[in-house]
Amino acid sequence: MTTSTDLRHDQAEGLRRIFSEPRSRLITLVSTLPASEKDSMLVNLTASLSRTGNDVLLVDARTGNTGIATHFWRASALTLEDAVTQGASPDKARQRVRDGFDFMRLFSGSPLKEPKLAYAFNSIQNEAAQVILVDGEPDTDGALPLKTMEEGMLLLQLAATAESITSAYSLIKRLHMQLGRRQFDIVVSNADETKADVVSKNLATAAKRHLAVALNCVGSIPNDPHLKQATRLGKAITDAFPLAEASLAYKRIAIQLISN
Repeated sequence: MTTSTDLRHDQAEGLRRIFSEPRSRLITLVSTLPASEKDSMLVNLTASLSRTGNDVLLVDARTGNTGIATHFWRASALTLEDAVTQGASPDKARQRVRDGFDFMRLFSGSPLKEPKLAYAFNSIQNEAAQVILVDGEPDTDGALPLKTMEEGMLLLQLAATAESITSAYSLIKRLHMQLGRRQFDIVVSNADETKADVVSKNLATAAKRHLAVALNCVGSIPNDPHLKQATRLGKAITDAFPLAEASLAYKRIAIQLISN
């Protein structure tokens, strides 16, 4: 006969097993740019990461219609929250998309703050993919949807404009208030390497001086017309135009993220 003590022991063993197993590299993208530019970054970066030989899962951890699910016309797809609520396997929420990688939505509505969802996501981290890229958005306090996302890599997307740089600093400050001192990685969109270097150094100087926060620039994406052409074709730029300037930039960033 199974006792309550046995059940607690089994649950504890399960948790120890999940948290002791090798985990996926978890990268959460937060962006200061419009949804279309953020989605372009997510699709092309995920495709480039998968071309490094890694199994990659793209996760929509947003609510509403600003998440990457809208890009794939998967806004009504089964979510991880649905799977947890229905007692189904977390894998039921995982889908293959046209770009050759897997995709998953976390929430059906408002973020579900319960241990079962965190447990399910942790099991995915251990089993589903070598790299998980998350479309994330901090709340007003700077907290990310799940605690484990705060422990992974945070990648901030910005552009080389005064408005975007100001928004990026405000976002870093909000995240810093929640997460404390830690490193943030940044990527600059619509900028050549020279301009991105100036932007990243100026932002890093301000963040270090006022917040004691370290920033690391992993690269930049040039304003390449091939990006829009690839989007119109419904393909990632690495597939549509593998030798385009932006395609090569994404490849370099993917390698940088994997090697960090």
